[in-house]
Amino acid sequence: HGPPRPAPPRVARAPRSPHFDLTGGRDGDDGGGDAPSPAHDEAGLRERVVAWRREVANALNNLPFQIINEEHMNVIAAEAPTTTARLGDVLDAFPAAKMRKYGASIVAAVSAFLDGRPAPPLNL
Repeated sequence: HGPPRPAPPRVARAPRSPHFDLTGGRDGDDGGGDAPSPAHDEAGLRERVVAWRREVANALNNLPFQIINEEHMNVIAAEAPTTTARLGDVLDAFPAAKMRKYGASIVAAVSAFLDGRPAPPLNL
């Protein structure tokens, strides 16, 4: 059987706000990059992240899970990071190479969603 396997890495999460703005807009955003994002439409943002992942996977001829896993998509939808620094704070065990490759594109998609804008073109 061999030695026991180490536990999988845990994905860190910042505390969630009890207030949700289902319009998808920003309520009281002061522009601070290190603070958790304000209330937002988490389900709508997750749909945007799923669409982003599908578009990236198609562009790179990869499978979607090879781009970013389900748990990381859930954290992005819950925390709505709008800077790569914040993205790095909320995603534990996200490979540095993927952060360099996709980080700016992820936060651009999140920011556009929170601002009520269409998804930006991919810039990988």
